[in-house]
Amino acid sequence: MKLKTSLFSGLCGLFLFGGLSACMTGLTDKKVSGYALMGGSVYTMDDQNTIAQALVMKGNKIVYVGNRESAKKFLSDDIKIIKTKGQMILPGFIDTHSHVISAFPNADDLRFKGDDNIEDWLEQLRRYVRQYPDKKIIHGFGFSALAFGEAGPHKSLLDEIESKRAVILADNGGHTLWVNSLTLALAGITLQTLAETPETTAFYHRDSQGKLTGWLRGSAAIFHLFSKLPKALTESEALDTEAYYARVKKLWAYMNSLGLTSVFDAHMNGQEAKFGTILTALDRAGKLPFRIVGTHPVFDPKNLDTAIERLQALQQNHQSKRLRFGAIKLALDGTIESRTAGLLTPYAHDSTNKGDEKFSREKLMQFVIKADAAGVDLYMHSIGDRTTRNALDAIAAARRINNSIGTTRHTLSHLHLVDKADLPRFAQLDVMAQTTPIWHSKVPGYADALGMRADRLFSFNAIVKTGARVIFGSDYPVAGLAPLVPVFNIETGHTRREIGLPASAVLLPKNERLSVQQLIKGYTRDAAAWKIKSAHLKWVNWQMSLY
Repeated sequence: MKLKTSLFSGLCGLFLFGGLSACMTGLTDKKVSGYALMGGSVYTMDDQNTIAQALVMKGNKIVYVGNRESAKKFLSDDIKIIKTKGQMILPGFIDTHSHVISAFPNADDLRFKGDDNIEDWLEQLRRYVRQYPDKKIIHGFGFSALAFGEAGPHKSLLDEIESKRAVILADNGGHTLWVNSLTLALAGITLQTLAETPETTAFYHRDSQGKLTGWLRGSAAIFHLFSKLPKALTESEALDTEAYYARVKKLWAYMNSLGLTSVFDAHMNGQEAKFGTILTALDRAGKLPFRIVGTHPVFDPKNLDTAIERLQALQQNHQSKRLRFGAIKLALDGTIESRTAGLLTPYAHDSTNKGDEKFSREKLMQFVIKADAAGVDLYMHSIGDRTTRNALDAIAAARRINNSIGTTRHTLSHLHLVDKADLPRFAQLDVMAQTTPIWHSKVPGYADALGMRADRLFSFNAIVKTGARVIFGSDYPVAGLAPLVPVFNIETGHTRREIGLPASAVLLPKNERLSVQQLIKGYTRDAAAWKIKSAHLKWVNWQMSLY
């Protein structure tokens, strides 16, 4: 816990678009024209990793960073001096993978604790069903599919608790669903009807007798289910701007208190236009406390043909000072927990299963070349080594055909398992590698799913050493609030142990530990390079804001 304690005790993140962070005092005084931070350690994140002792800011511009003596020539009577001796001054953190915007559409949905056990989740469901007798549908989030082993969760456990209302529970990764029998019946889903849609059939799990279990193992099945359910059950609660703001303002304030100044939202549950309207209104009212970059998500290859056009519509209709839609999000595979992450070799104990491949190599390559030629940035969910190779092959083709290095910024996200041969390709192809470092610890069930491959997960130090940019984010609300905290991610990324448990087992290999400096850089400078593209990356000179 030494790292976490030292960082918290002295952390003051710079909010370059609106003054300085709330951990300093007197920063709302309208009588002053600027501020001078004197003393402490100012992490500049420049190429030499310079640590300065003073920073002077006039208006919203940083005019000097360096030693205290030279800073004095920039001082005047109307500049407020703030003594920061013993404190750590950092650029604002950028969360490069989150779902924070759509995390609270229905504030009273059931939320499980991912570290509980199966009986705990069932008991929480029992209490919830009794507490909300008038709800027409039971929605929940946060169970761990790994707890159920290869068989996965079964609808019979839910039927015993609630059989008269649909029950739809998402796992803590948001990539599998656990539903009761009534949900399948309301959607008209049987083995016979699934035969009509072979592209989704494989993702409705079956037991040893071939019967449906109520476990949906991937987005193909999830979107198929929701397309078949009655509309009255799938429409989310209507929210106006103020009602939405009332729900999220405490969370947003908490994020600001952590030093977060910008957020990349990896998708808004397919409601990007709805949330775009709300966020634009909040920004114009001065209520958006950080910059947000959104995406247009594509989970089904049938939607590739209109993806660029839809992103452009979002960019045209929903853009403000602190909001823009900057990329197309492609979900290339599933998760290790559900055995749907795309692997080069089969999962342990199942020689027939190499996981999910939502887009064929051919379709993926065609689309990446097309989007890259149009100047569109791509952000791709890729957990397995096969999926990652396919994505890198597609980007390589696009780079070669379009000569696009330096003009588009493509990112692969999560990257639990990357083949050794593909590690140097991130730097070679100018591809950003994104991860959530708090996951870089031993996870029960991964060894059972992957065998010996579980000892070579998260090879981000190797990627950094090739010269590639590695960036970090929370994937909130996956695994609750803890991943939102940058210093928690920094601790686990550095130790490869569970947060706050220095005696816990180290995730192998040990040489994949990231340095604290690398982790800070991935939350600040390199994240800014992704967010605004390298041509405009002037903030490292401390002369302007992150945009």
